[in-house]
Amino acid sequence: MTGGLGLEHQAVLGLPPVEFVHLAADLGCPSIGEGFVVQPDADVRRYEADLDVMAELEASKVNVVSFDPDLGRTFDAFGQLAEMAAARGMRSTVEFARPCR
Repeated sequence: MTGGLGLEHQAVLGLPPVEFVHLAADLGCPSIGEGFVVQPDADVRRYEADLDVMAELEASKVNVVSFDPDLGRTFDAFGQLAEMAAARGMRSTVEFARPCR
């Protein structure tokens, strides 16, 4: 399914994952939100196993947000995550967030 309202996990922070999925389904949300975070000096390849699980669950998209103030590293990490997701048949989305200070 494409489009529709998605439910972000931080909206129900503390709700166990399985209950979160059931809540989204009960509300008619075709997608749920939980993404990958780019952090300074952290290798995004650490997400390989997580992406494998998402692909096994037939996720169609992955969400990426950066908390790295270095724009060049952020672009590189976004690109690397997008390639990793694409290799598993998934598209990537970018979440815009205010920089952490």
